[in-house]
Amino acid sequence: MRFSACFFDAGNTLIRMDYAFLARALSDCGVRATAAEVELAECRARVEVDTLAAMGSSTESDMIRRAYVAGIFRECGGRGEEGTERFRAAVHVHAAAGRLWANVPKSVYRALNRIAATRRPLGVISNGDGRLREGVSLHDEPRHR
Repeated sequence: MRFSACFFDAGNTLIRMDYAFLARALSDCGVRATAAEVELAECRARVEVDTLAAMGSSTESDMIRRAYVAGIFRECGGRGEEGTERFRAAVHVHAAAGRLWANVPKSVYRALNRIAATRRPLGVISNGDGRLREGVSLHDEPRHR
């Protein structure tokens, strides 16, 4: 295949959420879910986010973030505002520390190295808060959780 450049979206393409942390945070709120179950729930919760974004809301707005996290909680079987708020608080702390979006699968490095070997430009697009450059080097494999 011939191409002149390659661009990737960072979130859920190159970098995955810390689903194991989310499962632990849910457990602290009385909701039992494995990391794999949380990953599926997160995909379902994104449908609501997509609907809100289609109505003109920024995916980085507080309203969207709150709906997204509440959706994950609900899709994992969580109920009630108190549990939702406890889960939101835990997710917020983890995200503020730059650890919520920090898992880079090993397969990403293999793919990026193959693309880099072509000497074509490689770009990463993120709607995050700019910490992507600080926390993730796409040349060196970071610690995997």
